Amino acid sequence: MAVFNIEIICRKCSKCEFIELKLREAIRQLEYKYQTKIDYELKINEDLREMNKFALSASQRPVVVVNGNVEFAGRIMTRFLKSKLDSILKGF
Repeated sequence: MAVFNIEIICRKCSKCEFIELKLREAIRQLEYKYQTKIDYELKINEDLREMNKFALSASQRPVVVVNGNVEFAGRIMTRFLKSKLDSILKGF
């Protein structure tokens, strides 16, 4: 199984910490569902200039980038995290 590179672009705040927690929880649920270990690297990038690479403004934070693709920006509905990660996982 390939390694997920997950990056949260946002200044360290309670919103970003919550998203990080929910991402880790969604990955644990997928590991349980598929009975396999999902290798992932999660980092929080506080440099908001990185958002310019994806043509996003600072008002659209937090941004979740998975394997170089923006998957979520702005208001993140946590109920969609697991299904989105599941669909990305199926693409590997």
